Amino acid sequence: MNKIEEALVKRFQEHRVIFWYDEKEELRDQFEELELTDVDKIHVESNEFEVKYIVNRQSPDSKFLLYFNSEKPANEDNWLLDMELAHHVFHTDQEAMFLQEMGMDYHFKELVSEHIEFFKAKERRQKLVDLLSEGDQHEEIRDKMLAILFGTEHADLSTFLHIHGTAFTNKNEKFERDLERFALDKFYWKQIEAKYNYINQQPSIYDFLLEVFNANFILGNKTGIAKESALLLSLWQDKYSFRESFDVVSERVSEDLDVKSKMEKSSLDELISDRLFRVTNLKIIHELVGLLVEGSISKDRIYQLIKQRENKFWYNEFEHFYACIKYAAELKDLISTHKNKTYQSFDEGAKDYSGGLYKIDQLYRNFIWNYRETNQNKILADLTEKVNKIYANDWLLTYNNNWEDVIDKLEEWDTSSIKSQSNFFSVHVTPFIQKKQRLFVIISDAFRYECGAELNDLLMKENRYESTLDYMISSLPSYTQLGMASLLPHKQLRIQENSDSVQVDDMSTTGVQGRMKVLQKNARIAATAIGADDFFKMNSATEGREFVKNHDLIYIYHNRIDKTGDDKTSEERVFDAAAEENEYLRDLIKKIFNMNGNNVIVTADHGFIYQHETLEESDFQNVDVKGEVWKENRRFVIGKG
Repeated sequence: MNKIEEALVKRFQEHRVIFWYDEKEELRDQFEELELTDVDKIHVESNEFEVKYIVNRQSPDSKFLLYFNSEKPANEDNWLLDMELAHHVFHTDQEAMFLQEMGMDYHFKELVSEHIEFFKAKERRQKLVDLLSEGDQHEEIRDKMLAILFGTEHADLSTFLHIHGTAFTNKNEKFERDLERFALDKFYWKQIEAKYNYINQQPSIYDFLLEVFNANFILGNKTGIAKESALLLSLWQDKYSFRESFDVVSERVSEDLDVKSKMEKSSLDELISDRLFRVTNLKIIHELVGLLVEGSISKDRIYQLIKQRENKFWYNEFEHFYACIKYAAELKDLISTHKNKTYQSFDEGAKDYSGGLYKIDQLYRNFIWNYRETNQNKILADLTEKVNKIYANDWLLTYNNNWEDVIDKLEEWDTSSIKSQSNFFSVHVTPFIQKKQRLFVIISDAFRYECGAELNDLLMKENRYESTLDYMISSLPSYTQLGMASLLPHKQLRIQENSDSVQVDDMSTTGVQGRMKVLQKNARIAATAIGADDFFKMNSATEGREFVKNHDLIYIYHNRIDKTGDDKTSEERVFDAAAEENEYLRDLIKKIFNMNGNNVIVTADHGFIYQHETLEESDFQNVDVKGEVWKENRRFVIGKG
């Protein structure tokens, strides 16, 4: 079926009579060859009255194709004008064929002629048909042609500009070529002029964007660009697929507008709301660091300023920088308030630390972790040095010296107290055994109190757990073998002679297997011990549930923080390990709940003290140890005498 036949078949679905004028008689043969089902063909040639009689009286329900090998007569000379107006005129020029194929009225012929290159592709014609709505006029049709050109589902000028801007960043000039080839360039830029008041004899996408950025920059020149342009930039930032191109354009505009120089003499208050340029963040961070190091800005002011940056385009990229500033501000504030704290008793100090002062260690950890995430950027160098000095000298040194005064007054390390780690089993585990409730005990090596406080907060935010936090006082010396043994059910703890190994009721507590034997004998219920990684490997729905079903008490051991911090080659990653451990423990608890576990205790064998600066040899005590030494390291000595 050729195009003419195809178009006629389609027209006859809507019309009974079709007029076909072929003034140059170029298509006479095609007319003769046409075979249209249920359609009578009539060659009209000075027989108008006969045709009118046949069509209207003789066969009023039949379909007719009336062919004229002459031009369409003027209305006053057209004997069939009434019929022509009542029915349909078929055109065979290229523009008309396209219109008929698409079901568009003939008065759009000039539009098709103007943009003929666009309509030559059948795929584009079909896409336009899919987008057209009843009543669309020239402007709406051209808008939808632009949608096809830019590859969008809807006609939206801001989206066209985002796509055009993205192509520009990729050095792709396809849209410039297509706009010109399809003769849509003048219409496109007229639309932009009408909406954004962009007037240029030789418009270009970058020149337009340069003016838009300039008009919306806090320190830019207020050109005649319309206020609607602010929304154009905001939408560009918000659309995930265009964010990268916004970044590229913004960087180039920043250089061309010399944004960095304009910011030199500007104030924080002027810059804080800018969301257009990456360099703004660097300037704000530099200013905040300077003020914080000088001590000329309050914690609340820091929080207020950073809060204003949180919804800005580049915040995620600089989140760790802003976090460092926030943590440093709060750390300085807390240390300044509490560094000279003294206590009358051991219990008073323990309650005070667990009641809130642990946040100082937590803030320092989070500061250093975020600082490392910035790749230890030089912009934070002065602040990091300041934080390290405050933490080491004003906090660790001063506070621990005051705490030492309390320790010196003790005659013994009380292991009978309800808060003593050696009473962990009787105080925290036994109540579950008495209630005949299954219990999981997760022991994370070196998971210090402030890490536990952070985990508690994470669990509470999930709204699926009930979680509480409490402290115990670790055994001395605070090292793994003794801490792990203290958490097991026991009557007596004993350090094996000439070693640092610890026995529980004359049983070895070395490794998971040794602790499992102690649990199985002393807990007096179906108890076991397992490594966390081995527990994680179990399928929750099958072997995991079977494993859990056979035990009422399950100790789960994990060693990430201590393993990282106790090794010279990895000790600087101890804060990374702490952050990873919190995520790991949260996932471990979730797995336990998926295995029908409802009761979990998370605890540790001991904690740690860490500062990010390298300790000098002069920082260590020079102790001359006398007696029989079984074990000696930089933190403690075990032996006799």
